[in-house]
Amino acid sequence: MNTIRSLLSLIALLAVVGCSDTVESRYSNRTEAEADSLFERGWLPNIIPQSSRAIVTKNDLDINTSSGEFFFSPDDSVDFVRNLIGTRDPDQEYSSFTYSDNGATWFFEVNFAKGHCKYSMTYKRPTTSEQGGAANPAKPGG
Repeated sequence: MNTIRSLLSLIALLAVVGCSDTVESRYSNRTEAEADSLFERGWLPNIIPQSSRAIVTKNDLDINTSSGEFFFSPDDSVDFVRNLIGTRDPDQEYSSFTYSDNGATWFFEVNFAKGHCKYSMTYKRPTTSEQGGAANPAKPGG
């Protein structure tokens, strides 16, 4: 009886894990990400530095969320954070920032000394009143 219960639990677990619509992508640099339309599809905003490299995205297509990281030249950090909301915290290894565009909000954790950024994104579909009655805009991945 325990064997059957264990087997059924394993099958249920595999079914749940197998149904995930999370897609992981890796790009050696920004040019590769642009060629794959990463920014046009809304998985990362176009404001990330031109020097961005080792870009990793993990996108959940079911719930329109994304997380990942990238590295960039520390010399580009001033221009990058100019587009973000938040303040550099000199007492912390990583400083927190946000950026919103077209229903998506990105949360950036930036290490200025290392030129490293970890991020997550959530997407909120605008309501009809927020859109002014217009058709739904493209959502990430769309």
